[in-house]
Amino acid sequence: MMETRRIPLALLVQNTGQIQGVPTNPREWNGDELERLEVSIKETPELLEARGLIVYPYGEQYVIIGGNMRWTALKELGETEAPCIVLPKDTPVETLRQMVIKDNVTLGNWNMLALRDGWEAKELKGWGAPAGAVRDMLPDELEGVTLAPDDLPDIEGDDQREYENLTITYTEETEAKVCELLGVEALEKVVYNLDELV
Repeated sequence: MMETRRIPLALLVQNTGQIQGVPTNPREWNGDELERLEVSIKETPELLEARGLIVYPYGEQYVIIGGNMRWTALKELGETEAPCIVLPKDTPVETLRQMVIKDNVTLGNWNMLALRDGWEAKELKGWGAPAGAVRDMLPDELEGVTLAPDDLPDIEGDDQREYENLTITYTEETEAKVCELLGVEALEKVVYNLDELV
């Protein structure tokens, strides 16, 4: 039977494949993502308490099956312990393998209409909503509009909507023209705020 308790971070170790039959955790993250998680933990520690790390007893330590990034964020924040859900020692290896993957899989899709109607882009961006969810929240005059590079000089912005973004798609042949219009030397999946384009 699973048990919930707080465990010192020093007793928690990342899954590096030390459990026979359970490969290392395949998920990676970058510094910006870790920083956003740290902010999230500081803002709503209740969420961390409600969704503790999933750990498996391994000798005198506990291997993190789910929550490696949260463990890292807690260490960076100077915390000394974490809320944990301790799996029974007799948990089958196949179950542990599934948990490692399933804990990192996001199911479902964002309802963009619901996001527009009930949430502010600034909130969503700060809370770690997928970039696409924030990027798709365009002003009404740009909804459903396909923009070509030739259209860029004609965009008119709304100074009251500072967090709205616009994604411009272009062909290889028109890349140089887009660079010229935006005043950059190269495009590498850069997202510009509307007020930067206007």
